[in-house]
Amino acid sequence: MKQKNLIMFLVFLFIFADILCENFIGIIYNKEPQTAEFFLFLSFVLMQIIFAPIQSGLSDTYGRKRSLLVSLSFSLLSLVFLLIFNNLAALISFVILATIVKGIVGNTLPISLAVIADTQGKNYRIAFACSTAAYALAYLILASIIDLISVKQSNLYLILLFLLLVIFCFVFFRKTEVKNKKRNENEFNSIVSVFKNETRLIIKDLKHTPTSKALAAFFLWETSLYSILISQVDFQLNKQTHIAQSMMLGYLLGVFILFLINKTEDRKIIRLGYCTSFFSLVPYFLLFQVVVDQKELLRVCYFFHALGNAFLSPALLSMLAKERKSHEQGRIYGLTDSVDTLGFLCATIAIMIFNFLKLELIYLISFSFLTFAFSWMFYGRFQKIKNEKI
Repeated sequence: MKQKNLIMFLVFLFIFADILCENFIGIIYNKEPQTAEFFLFLSFVLMQIIFAPIQSGLSDTYGRKRSLLVSLSFSLLSLVFLLIFNNLAALISFVILATIVKGIVGNTLPISLAVIADTQGKNYRIAFACSTAAYALAYLILASIIDLISVKQSNLYLILLFLLLVIFCFVFFRKTEVKNKKRNENEFNSIVSVFKNETRLIIKDLKHTPTSKALAAFFLWETSLYSILISQVDFQLNKQTHIAQSMMLGYLLGVFILFLINKTEDRKIIRLGYCTSFFSLVPYFLLFQVVVDQKELLRVCYFFHALGNAFLSPALLSMLAKERKSHEQGRIYGLTDSVDTLGFLCATIAIMIFNFLKLELIYLISFSFLTFAFSWMFYGRFQKIKNEKI
């Protein structure tokens, strides 16, 4: 039990640090000319979408500890490149190097999720809830201190954090995964064979109908949440409303509630999450023309929207974990990370269009609401297929 708790705590730290690192890279991008910023951001997310499932899938064969040490070390290296950029040589080549290193071999998050599936028995949902709480805490801190600490200070603090995490991983993290006995390291005698094999398995997963429907629903959930969250944290729109802080507090409350209803089935938890998130935004559309000061209204609506999302993501991740063998967890969570990143990208594009057209906030809220509502079509199909198998 102590070992499980230690691993869970380390995984929480890994995810927390990874979110901070990715957002810090985004902050660096924001300081570049608009065209360079866009292409750097696009390159970064595309690399993550492509390489996260491959790197995480390889952890099924090469081991979680070894894979985590690699991803944490290369994340640290990306931060060192940014430190050089910020302090010694303001050459964009260092930002490009940081982007390549982090995007291709710094995918810590999906490997961390696979570790949870390996080590936390069958009580997946609570473990995943704790891990996703790391997201909320990271964004809550980012939204609260973004104007209080300089970029150079943040860079140094993050380097120190990742250095400590590499040491913690090496010293305290034991081997936990069950390797696939049908595959071994000798099969991968070249870079080409590694990518070819993992790509084949990823395509096979994407063709699996229940998995593809679940990932489509997850993509729309994340797009809905990110379209408001990153408009506050990364784009800093309407900062005075403090929506991001309310959202993350709502998410953390949702995680706490999950502990209280731990015995409830995953599908019932998802229904509760849908009802909470869907109806949370209805008051805004009913009252936005009546309420003069919409700050409090937005805070309350998105507090409950994020609370509902705290039910959805851990329950869906739990359902996916239960369908997979131990040696297949890495690849599926690499795919969920890619889908999450794709949702981040689509939300960012929506915010850019919103900014470019100088639209009123109601349009961004509507986009968030509609993407969430549309997700039921995919999740409903996923649940129907599961019921037919029973």
